[in-house]
Amino acid sequence: MLRREIKYLISYAEYVVLSRRISGLLSRDAHSFNEDGYLISSVYFDDRSDSSFYEKVAGIANRKKYRLRYYNRSNDFIVMECKNKKGDRIEKESARIDEKTFYSLAEGDFDVLIDSASPLLREVYAKNKSVGLLPRLFCEYVREAYVHPLSETRVTFDKRLKCAPARGVSIENDPGGYFVFPDDSVILEIKYNDFIPRFISDALSTGRIPVSSSKYETSFEYLTTHFILKKGERS
Repeated sequence: MLRREIKYLISYAEYVVLSRRISGLLSRDAHSFNEDGYLISSVYFDDRSDSSFYEKVAGIANRKKYRLRYYNRSNDFIVMECKNKKGDRIEKESARIDEKTFYSLAEGDFDVLIDSASPLLREVYAKNKSVGLLPRLFCEYVREAYVHPLSETRVTFDKRLKCAPARGVSIENDPGGYFVFPDDSVILEIKYNDFIPRFISDALSTGRIPVSSSKYETSFEYLTTHFILKKGERS
């Protein structure tokens, strides 16, 4: 299903206020381990021209982004995802994979997908062969999430975003990395089908202008600006 998404970069002080407001109005996401939320880890892929990064910066209306994702540093649920941007709407396609496949892809070995029955995994394999799609960077953050059935609204606060080159990623172990926001800024995201319920938008009113940058774009800029990763160079 195509959904809409709005993002804000807010201060930690704003997060504390807004989180308290929204926790009294919406249900906490069932995946939350505790009040802090749950850990999301991703390995992002890009081609030899870093097209995902440059298309995002240029604001290309229709584009795709590929990533491996797992939760709470566990191998219980690992997926390959494609985030498909179509104008002002987004849809996700995913395919579940096992740990062995994860490590093969994270190390740049896509031949493991040759006989896959998944259309998405076959697409990823074709992208590797045609445009050099390879693992580019790793990012990780803690997500505090709330949901409401009206318009399937989902409010998330993504905290402590950190990133690193993709090489050497391990599911069970902390891969280290660099905190992108030293001032503890938080990414507020609102996802919904057709409209944001008024009581939710009122509760989340900050006066801030929405941002368009993605976690991949932000992490890529951090790593290249600090000379940890070079544009056009494989990680």
